[in-house]
Amino acid sequence: MTNHLTSEHIEKLTSKINYSKFEDGEGKCDDVHFFSDVTDDLRGYLSVKDISDKITKALCYIYTKKPYHSNFESDLCSCIYYWIGDKIYAKTSNKGEFTQIMRMLHGVLNLTDKYIICKHFNYEINRDTFYKNKMLFDYSQDYGNINIHTAEINMMN
Repeated sequence: MTNHLTSEHIEKLTSKINYSKFEDGEGKCDDVHFFSDVTDDLRGYLSVKDISDKITKALCYIYTKKPYHSNFESDLCSCIYYWIGDKIYAKTSNKGEFTQIMRMLHGVLNLTDKYIICKHFNYEINRDTFYKNKMLFDYSQDYGNINIHTAEINMMN
């Protein structure tokens, strides 16, 4: 009898946990100065109009997490890049629109005199390359958990 990774195992992968924080809208935007402006700017892009609130809440999550956590995970910046990029490329295959939206979001996120929230990412990237990079990033985040679960399965056999 062969054991396989289940959907329960997959939901416990690091990338899934990090993306779920954005997906579930854990960001509180009450005291974030850019909230309404970003939401309005995103609604100007027809392709992402219906996910503008979700994207803005994800930005709020990152924005509010950094100043209060000395152990802010820089990987969260990569996570937000790939999560938002995935959302945008799911709605449009237009590289120019992707680049424009991502630059705008990065600029807004770093509108602070105190610190850089997230460093610049490559926004001039086509859809295919973006998804290949995302797959590699997700795997790099999940490798440890995948390795542990597959080792457990192999030991059981």
